[in-house]
Amino acid sequence: MVAAPSARLLDADEPWAPRDWSGLGTELAVAPLDDGALLVGRPALRWLPAELMRLRHLAGVAASVTAPSAENVI
Repeated sequence: MVAAPSARLLDADEPWAPRDWSGLGTELAVAPLDDGALLVGRPALRWLPAELMRLRHLAGVAASVTAPSAENVI
């Protein structure tokens, strides 16, 4: 059994992030969401490990309710 990828922190100083995010002290976290990702940011507050676990759980819930069901497939 393969473990699901966990949520992790991202650096707002990375080139892909808008410059304003770093200037505001935005703390970023990301969790996998199907083929994409759920990106969450907030100013100045560091993410706690328990919050990252909850973010992963939230992304899992979102993936389960947005996944196409067999009855919607043509």
